[in-house]
Amino acid sequence: MEYELETSATADRDFDRIPDEVAGRVAGLLRELCRSPRSVSAPACLPYPEKGMVCERTFPLRSGNSYHVAILFAYKADEATLSISGVGHGELEAYYGDDAW
Repeated sequence: MEYELETSATADRDFDRIPDEVAGRVAGLLRELCRSPRSVSAPACLPYPEKGMVCERTFPLRSGNSYHVAILFAYKADEATLSISGVGHGELEAYYGDDAW
C-alpha cells in the first residue's frame, strides 16, 4: 500500500527553503516514505514534538559539507494518509580537525 501525503502550510514553506542541490533527493525520500513509512522513520522524541514520527536523512553536498533533513509526520485516522507538519533542515559543516571529543 502506498500512502498519500498531506502537507501543512508550515511544511510547504519548509520544503520551499530546501536548496536545489538536495531538493531532488528529498523528493526521493518522500517517495520512500510513501511506499514504506515504517522502514524509513521512527517515533519522534526530543528535540522533536513527541507525538508523531520523524524521517531523517543526511545528504552529501558537492562542497564537502552535508545537508540534514528531518520530516515530521503523523498517520491520519484514515490509515491511508501521512500528514507532514514540518521539515527541519540545514547544512552541516564538514569537520576535518583532530581535536574531536
